[in-house]
Amino acid sequence: MCALQAGVRENLNATSLAAVRPSQVDDLEFIAHPGWTKEQLKRFQAYQSQGSLFDEIPLPLLYPPRFRVRLHYRCEDRRCGGHQQTIIDWELSALQARHRRDTDRALQDAVTPKFLSNPFAAHKDPLLFVGNQEDVRKRAAFTVLGLYYPARAEAEQGRTLF
Repeated sequence: MCALQAGVRENLNATSLAAVRPSQVDDLEFIAHPGWTKEQLKRFQAYQSQGSLFDEIPLPLLYPPRFRVRLHYRCEDRRCGGHQQTIIDWELSALQARHRRDTDRALQDAVTPKFLSNPFAAHKDPLLFVGNQEDVRKRAAFTVLGLYYPARAEAEQGRTLF
């Protein structure tokens, strides 16, 4: 991850999508979501107004998730000072929507096994899919797009995604 960020600082057209293997995962941070911005809401409403070719029921407006969730980890660079990257995986949004009536604590308890305990267990060989934004001002700010975490034994036998 450190090399990706350095590459973007050097050349704005550097790699923008990658799979990163964390060497140490520390925690998840839950930050209250501020709600949709006016720009996001406008885009969602424009999409909603298009309707559907197949359904007569109007499309519902998306609920904002209750939390932004950041993963704190260190990459394999021996000089890494740590990374804190927001997870934007659709599964996280779907999980939050499914638990939207739960308490904050119950929601966090539902998210933690799926995005911390299970993927980064000792018997797993996790990869983080990361990407950055098209906006030049945000090129060095990568987000976690998704997680892949096969069992270490499968990975060692060569039965992995790659």
